[in-house]
Amino acid sequence: ILLPDHPKLYAMEFLREKRTGMPCDERKPVKELLSLFPSVDFTDVEKLDAESCDGYNFRQDLKEENEDVAVRAAYLLDFLRCQPSSAIAVVTHKGFLRELSKGPWKDILDLEGGRLPSIFGNAEVRVCEVTWDRSGKASVQLRSLEEATVKPPMVLSSWPLENSLRPSRQISSNSSEMCAPAGGGLCMAAGVSDTADAATAAVEAWRDRK
Repeated sequence: ILLPDHPKLYAMEFLREKRTGMPCDERKPVKELLSLFPSVDFTDVEKLDAESCDGYNFRQDLKEENEDVAVRAAYLLDFLRCQPSSAIAVVTHKGFLRELSKGPWKDILDLEGGRLPSIFGNAEVRVCEVTWDRSGKASVQLRSLEEATVKPPMVLSSWPLENSLRPSRQISSNSSEMCAPAGGGLCMAAGVSDTADAATAAVEAWRDRK
């Protein structure tokens, strides 16, 4: 529905909603899902349904508590690290995301310095940047779509400048040098500041680009 023509759409069982037995928290058999969403790769779900009907026939002993969802959510980090793509859309459910932020990602998650609530709104889109240091420790920065669009990640570089060589703000008259054609692509911009403090320089650079 969201990316109907994308060639790599995968349904992963561990990303499903907390199982409560309510219709909104359960799924259909994979045979029905294949006919409804022919562009989605259901290999992961097919393997489970081939073994048993537990994935779509609810029993009381299959009911999940929040802690059970957190155990499933812990797989997400390793799953993302194993993917060859650098940009991945993860579509899941509010309960899964709530337990992910409260449990496995609690100590590595930055919610815009505490300004962003941990609970997702209905159909809310957020941008999540996951990085691993050399020791393998992960860090996660979660940003609202608005914040990520208005203030995308910046790379700060510093170098000594002679007063006579201090750059002035210049914008190319050729717009094709700044942004990709309509329909997609990467937009880039550069800002300069002669302020020594990196944080202050970043603020000045953003102000200049407006």
